[in-house]
Amino acid sequence: MQFTVNEVLTFKMNSGDEVVAKVVAGPDEYGYITVTDPVTVVTTNNGVGMIPTIMTAEHNAQNKLNTNNISMFTLTDDNIKLKYLEATTGISVPTKKLIMG
Repeated sequence: MQFTVNEVLTFKMNSGDEVVAKVVAGPDEYGYITVTDPVTVVTTNNGVGMIPTIMTAEHNAQNKLNTNNISMFTLTDDNIKLKYLEATTGISVPTKKLIMG
């Protein structure tokens, strides 16, 4: 499996969970990738929500994700990525607007 460092990816786990995280290091010799700020995608009454995958982890901890437990992965949808970045960094990215003059 090839992972791009500093890319926000969506992982479908063998358990059925969908996890969004930022990759900070590719697979090591044991098949683990290092990610930060992993969140699990959940459905809510208002649509899609995100909860910390590991509730008791330190903020900005580097977490190991076993590639043997990943059934598939892909680039995260831009709208979800913006919400992920807002939730994990506190930075709100403004929507693009057309300037007319």
